[in-house]
Amino acid sequence: MYASDKPGVARDVIEQIGLSFTDFTEDRSELKEALLNSSIALASLYLDSNYRNEALRAVDVSTAIVRDNQELFMSSQAGQSIAFFAYAVQGNLLEEINSNTFPAKAYEQAFSMTGNNIDATQENLADSYKDLLRSFSDNPQSANLQALARASLKKHYAFKVKKLAQELEEKLAVRDWKEADLLTWKVIYSSASSKDVDRFRYENVSCSDLEGIDNLWLNYSQIDGEPQFGLQIQQEIYRGIEDAASRSFVEAELGRPAIEFSHQLGWHADNQNSGRAGNTSASWLSRFFGVIKPFFVEYDSLIWDTNYFFDTNSRGYLPALAVNEYFRGWLYDVPSSNDGGPPIVTEHCGYIFLSANQLIRAGVER
Repeated sequence: MYASDKPGVARDVIEQIGLSFTDFTEDRSELKEALLNSSIALASLYLDSNYRNEALRAVDVSTAIVRDNQELFMSSQAGQSIAFFAYAVQGNLLEEINSNTFPAKAYEQAFSMTGNNIDATQENLADSYKDLLRSFSDNPQSANLQALARASLKKHYAFKVKKLAQELEEKLAVRDWKEADLLTWKVIYSSASSKDVDRFRYENVSCSDLEGIDNLWLNYSQIDGEPQFGLQIQQEIYRGIEDAASRSFVEAELGRPAIEFSHQLGWHADNQNSGRAGNTSASWLSRFFGVIKPFFVEYDSLIWDTNYFFDTNSRGYLPALAVNEYFRGWLYDVPSSNDGGPPIVTEHCGYIFLSANQLIRAGVER
């Protein structure tokens, strides 16, 4: 795993295999063997397809042990946790084998091992995992179950990145900008969640995933060979603003590049009033002293008309939801402060993202 540049996965695998040799398995060979084989199977899924047969073999062994010793596994929390993990990893494997058929039965079987009956779908599975984690969050004795659930959920998110990226390309190909924008956020969220399921951070998004997303936007938003949308376009716009601000002590010290960035992209509230994206007629000082407040249009008020794509002022307009946290606050009904000041610029993998200065963070898929 370390050789494959997956240190986080390697740490998870070491933790899972390590549990096989602790008191967690209650000195029962059945529990130990089921957990060990499930861990081997999950690790194999992160390697190339040459390891697929190893994953299949290990999953068959672990689930067979659980089936043949149902009473033993259901008699303790450790047994239930390991049984959950065995079937959850089976679900992870079946997703990889056939991406067009969701393995609801395997995931439902997994959750039933913990006393939770769910109707698993591709859309609600992650929420079911998170509900499970929340239900055990105050129980220190369930720490191992939580660790196993997180490991399987991370793999589910890693799978979702690939599936959602395919859907994103389909939407971009027909210039369905709004759906493509939403899918871009879902890909980025899933990429980050494959590293940390508890909190979204841009720093956890894979650079290769970002590059793949950006290439799709650049490819499908071209007019006469020139791309209109994409993370790279936004990065170029921000760099130009940043360079100009660096020549002015006042502008740089007041942190206005982020606000000017939102103006040039057409996301700022006064852009809506002007009817044009990219309106930058107001001076830096007038914006700072409150003549124009540094706040964004509501997400649903963004322009999705295909004709706007041909407006030269639309350059860099999208993607928006994944780049600007304020938009996610409105979309998911997370309130933001009206006097929170300018957004915080986060740079990751060479791309630019805006985080809210004062956004009341709730437990939503932001």
